[in-house]
Amino acid sequence: MEALQPFVGGNFGYVYGDAVNDTFEAAPEAGVKWFVNSTTFIFGMAEYQFFFDSGDTVGGSFDNGQFVYTLGIGFRF
Repeated sequence: MEALQPFVGGNFGYVYGDAVNDTFEAAPEAGVKWFVNSTTFIFGMAEYQFFFDSGDTVGGSFDNGQFVYTLGIGFRF
């Protein structure tokens, strides 16, 4: 197994709370996993979330999005 493994993906979800407009969101994402041994990896990922507020156009939803960066640790069982 290669120590570095790039990946791409996407997500779809719902954002809600006191400080945001409740709405659906979608995000393409990409990152890399670095395996420190056969069962443990460290990963970094970036995604661009865009929101489906009512009344927004597709272009406006994409233009008003936000980047989210993640750094974490994972385990394979």
